[in-house]
Amino acid sequence: MPIFNAVPVETRARFAVDSPDPVAQCGAALIFLLTAVTGVFVLLDGGGPTLLLAAMLLAAMVCPRLRNTLVVTDRRVIVSKTVFGRVYWSAHAAAIGKVSYSGTPHPSGVIVELAGHAVHIGSRKNAHAIHEALNAL
Repeated sequence: MPIFNAVPVETRARFAVDSPDPVAQCGAALIFLLTAVTGVFVLLDGGGPTLLLAAMLLAAMVCPRLRNTLVVTDRRVIVSKTVFGRVYWSAHAAAIGKVSYSGTPHPSGVIVELAGHAVHIGSRKNAHAIHEALNAL
């Protein structure tokens, strides 16, 4: 069985949203850039700037491709996180426990509770639309 095993999605979704994953994007950018800055100090004799440039290019390639998807069907709710279209994490439950905003006073996304686990989805641009749609279900 492959490591990146996509969760099958039913064709009759009552609600579906695919959006950037700002939490994963920020974390990935910090990891790439902190690694590069550390490398600059270690490799001050000429390799540091190249490492910094490589880390910045890698962050620019990977971060925009970190996305999350929420699909609500009649039987279950599926949240999956992808990079380059490949699922690296997914969770599913029979129903959504609770829906709340993340961050105040300006929400940076929505937190959905699935089977006792809080999952951050959405972004600052679509937080209100996702929150209203999920509360209407």
